[in-house]
Amino acid sequence: MNVLDFMAGHGYLGLEITKTAQSSRVVGFGLPNDVLTHLRLREKLAQPELFYNIDYVCAEGTSLPFSKRSFDLVVNFLGLEDLNMTRGLDGVETVLNNLSELVTPGGFLQLSLVEYGNTPEEQVAKDVWETIGLGCTFYPTIHYQEVMESLGFRLLNSVLFQFPKKMTPAQTREELEFACNEAPKIFAPFGVRAIPFQELWEQFCDRIKEHGMAYWSRIRVLVFRKV
Repeated sequence: MNVLDFMAGHGYLGLEITKTAQSSRVVGFGLPNDVLTHLRLREKLAQPELFYNIDYVCAEGTSLPFSKRSFDLVVNFLGLEDLNMTRGLDGVETVLNNLSELVTPGGFLQLSLVEYGNTPEEQVAKDVWETIGLGCTFYPTIHYQEVMESLGFRLLNSVLFQFPKKMTPAQTREELEFACNEAPKIFAPFGVRAIPFQELWEQFCDRIKEHGMAYWSRIRVLVFRKV
């Protein structure tokens, strides 16, 4: 198959696909900072043969350097978060529309999303990420399903993977300091902003110290097929 991994980050998902389906050709695309982390991954693993079937290009999604109907499978691992940060809801829907045109008839598209349950640490996480100002949030699952169905895709499967883990207050503080101070620098070309870390910490520190904060504890995977 020809596989596209969109908003591919480090490129781990594409790498796993080439291990599982060794005859497949994988193309990943990501933002400029993603390209650099992917190159560092290649250097770190020091196994060039793992990347023979992987290409990685710099693209932000609203315009893509690929021909229509050129991929049998389009995949993603949580990249919709970065997409919402950089382009907002309109950008998310534009990119999904662009991706839909790249899938061959009868081909597949997979999305992965973060969902939040009702545990205290999950509610802390939900409230923190909605407050921080970065836009690093996911919309309700039904929204993505409706968008893909409007683009001519049928939902084949919806699976929830649960990882009931949470960060300690110290780990949470480190994560949020990075998000407030470094993420705006990484995504500066897109005008991404965050509220000051101290303001965020003062608002949530008591809840975080009491409950901790969930870290990707529920991941929803949606698999669609192009009608």
